[in-house]
Amino acid sequence: MRDSSGSYLSKHRLPFIPDSNADFAGSENIRLLFSYSEKDDEWDDFLYGLESAHHEQTSMWGRVKMSCGGYQPVRFLAYLDEQLVGGCQILHKKIRRTFHVGYICFGPCWAPMDDKLAFWLNRQFVRFIRELGIQYVYVDFPYDGFKTAEYFHTLGFRRHPDFLPPWGRMKASVVLNLDLSEQELLSQMKASTRSNIKYGVRAGIVVKRNIQNAPELFTDLMWKLCRRRGCAPTPPESDFFTRIQEAFAESGQVHFFFAFLGEEAVSSLVAFTAGNWVRSWKVGWSGDYSRKHPNEVLEWEVIKWAKQAGYSKFDFVGIDRKCAEELISGHVMPDSPDKSVALFKLGFGGKPMLIPLPASIVFNPLLRAMLYSEKIQDLPFVKRIVTSIERRH
Repeated sequence: MRDSSGSYLSKHRLPFIPDSNADFAGSENIRLLFSYSEKDDEWDDFLYGLESAHHEQTSMWGRVKMSCGGYQPVRFLAYLDEQLVGGCQILHKKIRRTFHVGYICFGPCWAPMDDKLAFWLNRQFVRFIRELGIQYVYVDFPYDGFKTAEYFHTLGFRRHPDFLPPWGRMKASVVLNLDLSEQELLSQMKASTRSNIKYGVRAGIVVKRNIQNAPELFTDLMWKLCRRRGCAPTPPESDFFTRIQEAFAESGQVHFFFAFLGEEAVSSLVAFTAGNWVRSWKVGWSGDYSRKHPNEVLEWEVIKWAKQAGYSKFDFVGIDRKCAEELISGHVMPDSPDKSVALFKLGFGGKPMLIPLPASIVFNPLLRAMLYSEKIQDLPFVKRIVTSIERRH
């Protein structure tokens, strides 16, 4: 926590004064700081020790979003008895010169603590956001952040409406337990998935990791997939994955996997590691050789790699929430545009998992009334604000 001189502070780490005393035992030993450091090993190491570890809360991710999206990352840090016990990185920037937006990726993150202390720290963090001058904040909570989501709703946040950007954020996922043996993993797959993997391997599909020019090749395959689906690539920057490779190079926590048939790269997958998790974050596919099942072989080889590397959870990153809710309730999966994607991911034997719903807030009461009201969404002023947020998220 201290720098080489023994001080808590540096030019990139400054104190944040709470608005009230914490009325619980040990409160005199709490320190609140905020940090603009581009690299923050202490924060990243803290995250990786949590059950909710996610790469999008790391300082490395902050550097990527600063170089590509123009965001300024800043971290709110809480210490108890000189030990870091939690905090949050928020990405923020101004759009149209006057409208200040903030984006929280899978945070805040806290070590286990008393509920009273947790609520007080979350309240101080929200106050910190306001003091930054941010007017609109969007939050994706950690996978296990249901209690934190309750605190935020108590502090004025509301469930993020579908008609406001950012749209299409994840609300449920499929998670595979890697503590099982490889044979057990195979046995719990759907028979069709298992058969497709065997057929693809016999047909000559081979998976390679971190090959030369991986970011460029992955981007090409992802954009081909997006063109076939008729959607814009996310992220849209052509050099985004090059920036990711550069930012995470030292930590070794990003991996590019490719399914080859002969010398041709057919499909691709970018996986992030964080704590006990491996996340199949983005995929690409040329659309060729579907009958040889390159995508099934690719996912299975990444799952095996993750297990052999000692990780315990494999995250397929996103399925339709209604599908997940019905499956968890023991019902048949409903028809939806995303049903085929859900069936593909569930075919590997993972379990559907609900995560806290996103939340957001507009601090200005008048602006809040306009942005959160569907009745006035078509007003030119409101549409300009919404369009600006959409383009810059």
